[in-house]
Parts: sequence; structure tokens; C-alpha cells
Amino acid sequence: YTRSKLKSNTLDEKVQELTSDEDGVILTVISKSSDEYKVEIDKIEKLSDTETIEVQAFEPLPIDLNKDFDICISHVFHPGRFYVQIIENAPIIDSLMDKISQEFESSRSFSSINVGSPCIAKLSDGACYRSVIKSAQNDNVLVLAVDFGFEELVSNSQVREISPRSMPIPSQALECTVDSTKTEEKHWSDKEIRLLSEFESKEPLIAKVTAKRGSIFQLDLHDTKDPELDRYINAELLGVGKGSNERIIQNSKMT
Repeated sequence: YTRSKLKSNTLDEKVQELTSDEDGVILTVISKSSDEYKVEIDKIEKLSDTETIEVQAFEPLPIDLNKDFDICISHVFHPGRFYVQIIENAPIIDSLMDKISQEFESSRSFSSINVGSPCIAKLSDGACYRSVIKSAQNDNVLVLAVDFGFEELVSNSQVREISPRSMPIPSQALECTVDSTKTEEKHWSDKEIRLLSEFESKEPLIAKVTAKRGSIFQLDLHDTKDPELDRYINAELLGVGKGSNERIIQNSKMT
């Protein structure tokens, strides 16, 4: 994009024009000189209404986009949608779990169920979680545990009102993707989903934010537990079905 007398819009105004598309775009500035900008533009999928509801229910965790993080993958739907926790926040999560468990016992049941409402939900593992109601049908509700990222269908009797004092603490699970242009499950093979799921609730990983749209973070993921190998997980995920994983790993050992 080059600014001129005939095209007097600034880059910011041009970006605003481009991103007015309801499906959204992701724009990366590759280089710039004077009034000339070289950019890369990708279409990305429209976020669902339920994702907007989740952002409104609890404050998002503030993230410094210019640093690397030690993270744990807390839940995987697929490589286009998974949740991570920041490892240094583990004491906050542990404290939250204790408080929410105690609060559940004294909290009131809902007089009426509304989709998008924050709540405390007791899930099948017996633990209580800060949650958001994503959908309701008959006597059951689908909830998202905002500090972990997993979803579960529970009966209405297992959902309670949450007190205002438990709301200001940001949700501790970040919704993430390895590719902002592929945020739906249809883009991923079973093999790719299994590959990322192997890291769920296991060894810590190094994550770097490469892009952000709304509440969704695009991450570069590295497994560094082997001191002789920086395993770049994105390369393996995006290479599954297009080449040999073994070759990707071997190449990373050589560099």
C-alpha cells in the first residue's frame, strides 16, 4: 500500500477499511519506507457468538506480547483452538480452586439459566470451577471452565451463582491457536490433533505470541526439555501430512 495525493488515507485508515469485513483479516507489516508499506493479509474466520460471551463474562488475562512465556497446555480441542495457562500463575489458580470450592457450598442455585452467565460449576471430577454457561437445554447446561478451557455438560443442579468478589480475577486460561487462519476443527487432521494433545497437562512449553485477534492468541510453541533440541511444535503440526516429522526434527537438531 502506497499513500499518495489520490490515496490520502493513512495506513491506519486503510487497515480500518480492510478490517471492516465481518469475517475479519489479519494484517502483518513486512516492511515500510517513507509512505510505502509492504503488508501480508490473510482472511480469518468469524468468531462465534459464544466466544464473544466468554470474553465478556470474565476479564481476560493481561499478556505482555513482547516476551516468551513458560506455559502448560491445559486443554486441546484442536491446534486451531486450545487453552494454555501461564506457569508462574499456578499459585493463583490453586488459591482460586480452594476459594471456589468453598463458595459453591454456600452459593444459591440459579432461578433461571441464561446463556453467557458466569457461574460456579461442579464437574464430573468432583471439583468446582469458575465457568461460563455456553448453552442450555432442558435440565442441562454446557459450561466452559474459564481457568482451564475445557467444556462439560452438567445438570442445572451442579451450577451455582458466583459472587462478585470472584469475578475481577482474570480468567487464567488463554484461548490460543497455532494458525489464525485455521480456527475451526475442519482444518485439522486426527493426527495433528493427537500430536498437540500429547502435550496436554504435561511438560511445560515455551510460547511466544505472534499475533492476537480479540481474545485469541496465535502462538509459536517450543519444547525445550531436551537440552540438545529446540523442538518447534508449529513446524511439526503444520508439516503433518505434508512431509516427514522425523525430517523436521532432524533438521532442527542440525541447526
